This record gives sequence, C-alpha cells and structure tokens, in this order.
Amino acid sequence: MAARGVAAPSAVAISAVRDAIGLPLVVIFDDGSAVELPPDPVLGVLSGARSNTFAIAAQRIAVLRSDVIAAERSPRFDRALLRERLARAYTGITARPGWTQRLGRTLASFIRRVVSRLTAFRGVGSVLAWIVVAALLAGGVWALWRVLVPERRVRARPPGEPEPVDWKRLSAQAASRGDMTEAVRAQYRLLLETLEAKGILLNSPSLTAGECRTAVGRVRPGLLHTVQQATGVFERIAYGEHDLLPEDLDVMRRAESEIRAR
Repeated sequence: MAARGVAAPSAVAISAVRDAIGLPLVVIFDDGSAVELPPDPVLGVLSGARSNTFAIAAQRIAVLRSDVIAAERSPRFDRALLRERLARAYTGITARPGWTQRLGRTLASFIRRVVSRLTAFRGVGSVLAWIVVAALLAGGVWALWRVLVPERRVRARPPGEPEPVDWKRLSAQAASRGDMTEAVRAQYRLLLETLEAKGILLNSPSLTAGECRTAVGRVRPGLLHTVQQATGVFERIAYGEHDLLPEDLDVMRRAESEIRAR
C-alpha cells in the first residue's frame, strides 16, 4: 500500500496505510496484564501529500516488521514461576521501617500535635504552635519570592555558570537562514526545557526521545499525543536522515506552545 502511494500520493492513501497497521492496540497476556501499543510516531505525522512520504512510510514499516520478528524470537519467561520464586525469596523476612519512614512518622506526629494546639487554646503550647506556624509561613513566602522574582534568580546564579541557551531564538535564526534541520533540533531542546519547567521530566543530555514519551505518558498522559508527534519529527530528522516535510517545524512549534499553555 505504501509503495502504491508513491505513484498516487494522497491523505486517504496514507490513512489507509496507518489503518492497516492497526495501532493503537492493547495486548492482553494470559495472566490478565496488558500492554498498550500507541500509534507509531513516524507514521502518525505523515500527511501523504508528497510521494516521498510514502517512501518514508515503507521504510518505517520495514523497521517495525523487523522489530516484531525480533520480539517473536526472544525467549519468554514464566510469570507465574517468577512470582513463586519472589515469594519464596521473601519467606521469613520481616519488614522494618527504615530511617526515612521513622522520620516521616515523627514529622507526622509533630504536625498532628501542632494542629491540635492551633485548633484549641492550651496555654503556652498553643502560643508556641502559632509561633512555629508564623515562622514556617514567613520562610515559605521568602522562598517563593526568591523563586518568582527574576532579579533574585539572576543574583542566585553561581559565579561562572553559563547563561541559559535561548533555544527559541536559535531555532528562529536557523529557520531564517534555511537550515531547517538545525531549527528542528533547537525546537526539540526547547520542548524538553518546557517539559522540565512543567515538572514532567528531568532534562539531561542523555535523555532519549523514547524516555521523553514514557515520562509524559506516565505523568501527563493528556499531552502524550502531542509529544509523540514532536518527538517523531525529531527522530525522523536526527536518526532517520530523512528530508524535512513542510509542516515538521510547525508541528514542533505547536507542540511546545500547547505544553507551555497547559
């Protein structure tokens, strides 16, 4: 179907290719557990408007096919036997709270005592409780002020630390000089920074696009489809060595804007 689409490209034809793959789907195992296979990030962004998109689709399908064959040939493990061996390994072991659990319980007990003195006046104890609450509130306001006021953030930067990279500006500059591949790369870094700012993932140079999708699916599943489209564009350009599609950079920009807005 993808090969035929090279001669007669259309949105209908590329949709038929995606429908034939049958994603997304859910795989149910014998023990009742399930694994969801999401739509393919590369096939999902192909518009079908040009012949080369069908060539890309054919190459991607070949990769998916080899992955399926490799998965079928991989050895399987007995889940029931695994659970049995784990249960046997823990036989006779008694769980004792660690120091973090003991500390948490101590703090919880302290908070309960403070709250009880705040809700009912009990002499000096209640006065001390209110002093503690006032000190905590003052500390929280001070910390929030340091985080939110830009001048404080600038002064708090350690000496010698480099200025943050303006990936949005670099992407726009690359696009203006016609280097669309570099524009997509910079836009991808901006996407990761935005996800980190939202508390969805921890950005690092070693973070892969697949790990990015996994983190988003676990923390903010409502953004998963958007991130799949954006990371699919990046993977296709960075690793697949394919030409950019006209809408690729717009896909990356819309994804970053949607994440920032939500």
